[in-house]
Amino acid sequence: MSTSVPSDVAPIVIYGASWCPDCRRAKQFLASHRIAYKWIDLETEPDQVAEVEARNDGKRIIPTIVFPDGSFLAEPSNDELADRIGLSRAGDVRAGSTKQIASAVGEGAAAAIQIRYFLEKFQEMVALHS
Repeated sequence: MSTSVPSDVAPIVIYGASWCPDCRRAKQFLASHRIAYKWIDLETEPDQVAEVEARNDGKRIIPTIVFPDGSFLAEPSNDELADRIGLSRAGDVRAGSTKQIASAVGEGAAAAIQIRYFLEKFQEMVALHS
């Protein structure tokens, strides 16, 4: 199953298999961030295996995720996917990080703002007592 994509937009393409837990995780990650993708199940479309092998030096590494610009990631983590598509990582609370809880939306946004405010005040307090 893939999310719908306007016909003039080249979607992200995920090559994988239904039995693959990393494939399911990648699909869930993209869907949860409302990122459109096209799913190619190599079990039902075995002719597409050649595409995966061509990108991975002859290896059948799944998921292989191809981006609209032609670049790809093979078996990426959620963090690698987030970085590649430009999502900020929720929960990145390192001092000075510009990514602190920046991906929160909807109802979570208010909580994210409050947490960010608390962290800024906490850092100021620690700086004063150092």
